[in-house]
Amino acid sequence: MEKKELSIGTPLAVAGVTLIPIERVYAICLQGRGGISFVGTKEPYAVLVVSASARAAYRIDGGTIPLYELAKEVRGLVGLLEEQLW
Repeated sequence: MEKKELSIGTPLAVAGVTLIPIERVYAICLQGRGGISFVGTKEPYAVLVVSASARAAYRIDGGTIPLYELAKEVRGLVGLLEEQLW
């Protein structure tokens, strides 16, 4: 079994600005002779910056990423952004 996905981390709100981390999660389970191995990693992928006046997403390398592209890859992101607007 192998699983790769982008997921939403814990949002942090400070002074009217919300930072939403996006994490890359990878997990694999292997069954071999005499045992089972499980390996998993979670690493930063991007951060969303949400305020009353703007919404933007930045890759960890500093480049920007369009929100619509990120929303296609991250389950639940559209709903979370809608909550942040209200």
